Amino acid sequence: FVAGIPSEYRSDDFKSLLEDEGEGYVREVTMLWPGDSRISACASVVVDAGDVAKVTRVFDGKRIDGHSEGIRVLAVKGTKRKREVEKHTDDEYDPRKTCTLYFKVYKDHGGLLDVMLMRRILEKVAAPIKILVEPRKKHCNEDDGFTQGWAVMDSPESAERCITMLSNEVIHGDMYIELEKSERAAANVVVPCNNQFAWDKYGSETSTVVHVAGLNTQTHLRTGKPLFTLEILEVLVGLFGDVVKVKFIKDSNAALVELRALDHVKNVKQKLHQILVYGQKVRISNSSKNTLTPSKADDPFYLEFGTSHHRYSATPPPKDYYATDCLKVTNLPDHTPPGDNPELLKIFSEFGATHAVVYHSPTPPRGHPPASIHAVVDFPDISSSIDGLLSTHNQTHTVAGVPVKLFISFSDVSCSPSKRHPLRHNNVRQEQEDDPEEMDI
Repeated sequence: FVAGIPSEYRSDDFKSLLEDEGEGYVREVTMLWPGDSRISACASVVVDAGDVAKVTRVFDGKRIDGHSEGIRVLAVKGTKRKREVEKHTDDEYDPRKTCTLYFKVYKDHGGLLDVMLMRRILEKVAAPIKILVEPRKKHCNEDDGFTQGWAVMDSPESAERCITMLSNEVIHGDMYIELEKSERAAANVVVPCNNQFAWDKYGSETSTVVHVAGLNTQTHLRTGKPLFTLEILEVLVGLFGDVVKVKFIKDSNAALVELRALDHVKNVKQKLHQILVYGQKVRISNSSKNTLTPSKADDPFYLEFGTSHHRYSATPPPKDYYATDCLKVTNLPDHTPPGDNPELLKIFSEFGATHAVVYHSPTPPRGHPPASIHAVVDFPDISSSIDGLLSTHNQTHTVAGVPVKLFISFSDVSCSPSKRHPLRHNNVRQEQEDDPEEMDI
């Protein structure tokens, strides 16, 4: 049992920290209490029986993220649990095993009941997953008024325990609570965004904030700068959605990113989750936060972005746009000659580029938009193309004797005629696999 964990940490982040420090002997981490601004998080850590003493020695008293107090390790060895605890991942839970409670809280004269107070009350005896508190209902007089709401528990046993131990009990001041089972399904207890009376342990599906883990914290070998900065993370996530705010979780390999709309959140989770970036797989999940704010004035770990260079600020991100091993380069000078381009190949060769070709679109009729010039750059794999994109997008390079800012995106075609390049769209990819004679044109 480990207590004193910074509240920003999730199971995967804390497991990664333990593995980095302890040679990879941690088998499982389950966050028992996520923590808040006043109380640190705690977790159960499963290791081999022979490593218990080693874990305790290495981590007990260790300070994380500059906390004044170190984490505390209590070794629980050779004992059986008295009750079965339902295990969940940070990203999801099984709604078929949940049970919803309906509650009424009376004598809340000052309107003190909020979701955090209700959460502390329920977590004394059970494990809530979602809590939704609705505005106070009034009857004939002040004393008859009550606040109602719903709480999704992790199991029917947890719900029964709450009813048995909390019903008609004084919970705060003069307030007392009544609980009963509800037929309302867990999926119908919707946690709205930016609402202080709603909480979702595994992240609100109506929140526009995502948790990005697995970021490489090393520095660039050539420049000496961190591989991931706030701006570079905005470029990465901005490939698949409109980024509004970015906030790094201090002393960890994770960050929080706020997007403009829910369809952007879904697109980012679908397209970026488990993609290899700088040698590490990036993991995307819903965040329980509704919006991002700086921890202090001039917070170096927080940045808000304008709309000047956003890719999808006006329209939803395209659903058929995926990461590929080819990049499309635009904003080239008008006099850039078509064909193989050694300048572009040299720019991207640091990231493993194998071929770079400039294309001119046909001259349009009078009155139509001008002809466009773009280039396609091939890479050996998707990880290399992502490295090249993050390092060159919106950066100034000299092409055809003119310094220009290059705008980079993924290309669905290759510039190598002999290269069998998988297109983004799954249906097209399947058709190509079915017909080995068909080649990309």
